[in-house]
Amino acid sequence: MCLESMYNEMASVDLENPFAVQPTCHRQCNNWQCLHDGGDCTLAQALDVCRPLQKRRANLLKTIPPNSTTARAPVEFSVSAMKPFRPTLDTAANEWKLELEMTISLRWADSRLISVPCRRKLSDMLSFAPGTAAAVREAQESDRSIIWMPTPKINDSAITYRADPSNVAPGSIKNEVSAATFTFTPGATTPWIGGGPAGSTHCVDCAQQTLSFTWAIGVEPLLKFDFFPFDHQQFTIRFDLGEQVDAFSCEHLLSDTSSLFATLKAEGNLDSLLPTTNEYFWNTGAPEPLSAHHPKGDGGAVDKGKCDITFKVKRDTSIIFLKVIIPTIIVVYLGLLGVLLRAENWAGDRAALLGVSLLINMVNLERDNGLGKLMYSVWFDTFNLSQIIIIVIAVIEGLVEYRLHITGRELECLILQSVWSWLLLAGFYPLMTAAIILGGANQPEWALACWILMGICFFIALCVGYYRIRFGRVRRKQALKRLYDADTEDPEDFMHHFTAAFEAFDEVGAGALHIDVARELFKAAMNRDFDGDGQVKGFELFSNLMDEARKVATATGGKLSIEACEDLLAKLGVTKPGGSIRGGGTDTVATTTVGPSSRHNLKTVVV
Repeated sequence: MCLESMYNEMASVDLENPFAVQPTCHRQCNNWQCLHDGGDCTLAQALDVCRPLQKRRANLLKTIPPNSTTARAPVEFSVSAMKPFRPTLDTAANEWKLELEMTISLRWADSRLISVPCRRKLSDMLSFAPGTAAAVREAQESDRSIIWMPTPKINDSAITYRADPSNVAPGSIKNEVSAATFTFTPGATTPWIGGGPAGSTHCVDCAQQTLSFTWAIGVEPLLKFDFFPFDHQQFTIRFDLGEQVDAFSCEHLLSDTSSLFATLKAEGNLDSLLPTTNEYFWNTGAPEPLSAHHPKGDGGAVDKGKCDITFKVKRDTSIIFLKVIIPTIIVVYLGLLGVLLRAENWAGDRAALLGVSLLINMVNLERDNGLGKLMYSVWFDTFNLSQIIIIVIAVIEGLVEYRLHITGRELECLILQSVWSWLLLAGFYPLMTAAIILGGANQPEWALACWILMGICFFIALCVGYYRIRFGRVRRKQALKRLYDADTEDPEDFMHHFTAAFEAFDEVGAGALHIDVARELFKAAMNRDFDGDGQVKGFELFSNLMDEARKVATATGGKLSIEACEDLLAKLGVTKPGGSIRGGGTDTVATTTVGPSSRHNLKTVVV
């Protein structure tokens, strides 16, 4: 037949132009043995002849290759190329998708392909380039059914040659194969990846299919955001090659030097597989951050027809810390600085500062984190709620202080404010925030240590507050008793005890007392029974002293300093300036003290 074809070709030579040969496809030579009439037959002419013949043998060619020694056909599965995977949220369906753009390669041995009718045209039948029309893809999808070959799926989504019919914008993700190649090479070819089937080292009579595709798959297992933004995620791409396949190379993808993953690992370039947004980086704390394994079925048996490629990653929290967490802490601290303001003068300003911080944190609580609609709280919600709680506690404590102030319990108010402000700013709030952050960052030991320290600080504050209130009250009573018993005719003794009483009442060391507190000192000093006859004879002097004190306090914000008290005593003639009124010194200048004698109401004594 082939000789007849050559004779016909010679007969068809144009006599005027002996070099212009008009090739003719002769049906008798249109077969793989004659190279389809020496290449004179077009692809369509070749397929018109060989395709029907091969379809008749499809039942024999669809069984697993006879090269297989087991019930499953050994298939070398590998990833030839892969761009960074992209987790995206489908807001309409409120579902997370994993967008992939990669190329996979499948190789298997099948000696039957040496003599199939379309052996010379298998590559053309099963290969296509980007941009191939949908009708051609459909025809080639049909051609895939005339020989045995793996039928890969990605997360239960079948990979076919058919075009994606969905009307999507150019460049967006489509679930379709963009390019495919098929080759068959008789004889020995390149080595297998990993340990070859049945101890073989090279693929003999090897068929190879390479598929380049873009695919959007559902994320399994579902993403969990309980500890967002400290969440650790696992993205698994499951390739299912069918029940008749043994994907023997799966567990060698990270160790064989010819594998893409092994090459990237050796180059230290595994980060090129991660999303380009830099949102995630490898979870190096987890075993096998990147792995390839056969999954186990329901009965616990390994399913060799499937290969799971798993990426274990954790979120990069630096941006969220910089843009959200740190500004939130700063805002809360600015609001909490209001606890340093005294309730008597700044109650409204304190409430305003805390109110602004509260509103900002309420906005943060409603912030869209780009996670979709969740029916459970995440770590970030807990963090924001803790900030709100601490502000509310500060507001309640401020109300308690204000209540103590308006009921005349100024000393208790000052003690509570001084103890609580430093407990809140230097202990309670930073330790609580650190504990919550460390707990979210999977540092439970450090988080527990912060909670314990917070409890210790709270206990110490209670003890200090109780001591200052309980024993301070005793100290003040003793100071008033000594002032009451002080000898008013001795200026040094009188002013020594007056100053000691002043300091006993000045709990916070401010150097000034509220007029109501100073009243207790003036009452003990002046409004008493001087001569022990049962009559308070210094009442008029006490009244005059309080009248003058109120005038001075009005101009100084309701407070009296020790110097102002000295001036008032001197102004009313209780003492005259010039002597040593602090006690413990040597008087060189005469000081006059007005006080009663045992026989007169008021008496001037010169010392």
